[in-house]
Amino acid sequence: MNYTFYRLDCLTNLHMGGSDANYDVIDLQVERDPVLGEPTMNASGVKGALRDHCEIIKGCHDKANWDRNDDIKEIFGTRDGGTQQGSYAFFGADLLARPVRASGCDTAWILATTPDLIASFVKKLESLDIKMPKINIPTGIEGDAVKVSCDCAKVEGYNAEKVPVDAGMEWLLGTDRYAVMSSDMLRSIALPVVAHNVLENGQSRNLWYEEYVPHKSVFGLIVGRPNEDDKFAEILEKSPVVQFGAEASTGCGYVKMTQVIPEKQEAKSDEKA
Repeated sequence: MNYTFYRLDCLTNLHMGGSDANYDVIDLQVERDPVLGEPTMNASGVKGALRDHCEIIKGCHDKANWDRNDDIKEIFGTRDGGTQQGSYAFFGADLLARPVRASGCDTAWILATTPDLIASFVKKLESLDIKMPKINIPTGIEGDAVKVSCDCAKVEGYNAEKVPVDAGMEWLLGTDRYAVMSSDMLRSIALPVVAHNVLENGQSRNLWYEEYVPHKSVFGLIVGRPNEDDKFAEILEKSPVVQFGAEASTGCGYVKMTQVIPEKQEAKSDEKA
């Protein structure tokens, strides 16, 4: 099996729903990784969204044309009562970084990550023999320590220490502007919540709250294929913006998928030199 790393950049807010059973004031919470505690996108939801997207591109999204495209059947398998399994493997998408408030710099936000998030995904890349540059995670991330790769005085009100940009981190996150903090600190920064109000004849009948992952967040996704020929990448290249999760009609869940290749990053560095 050959594996490819895709970076997912959230163009709009995203809601990949978690369990409906909760005892919080938030009615619909996002799905979270049970170990790391940060938002995640489960593999079945990822595969379903990507299948819908590819079927639309191939013109076989309506039920009458299900399973009539050989490429779709090979990648995802049959779904109209068929028994053919897809030859591709779609992993869950792991959060790599999400935006947090910043001050003392030229932007109001900066992407924040943790050593745990980076180390967990790097371990997955290594285990699947995906080529990548060396990634040096800043050390000494304890308590309220925050280390940033750019001129930034504070992150979420905490003093920030500037550290050199790491080429590996830049390759992974797609930016040279990032902050690294402890897992406890990032988890303490609440995700945005939006209120929904159902109106009947102009009167409020049902007020409920939904949690979401903010736009600018970055996820990492791994896709496996049986051989060097990559039909999925060929389809995705025609339209790399995919809609994941709920609230599509209100513009939520639109994500740009970028295939991340170390050689491209190296070529870019050579051009700068």
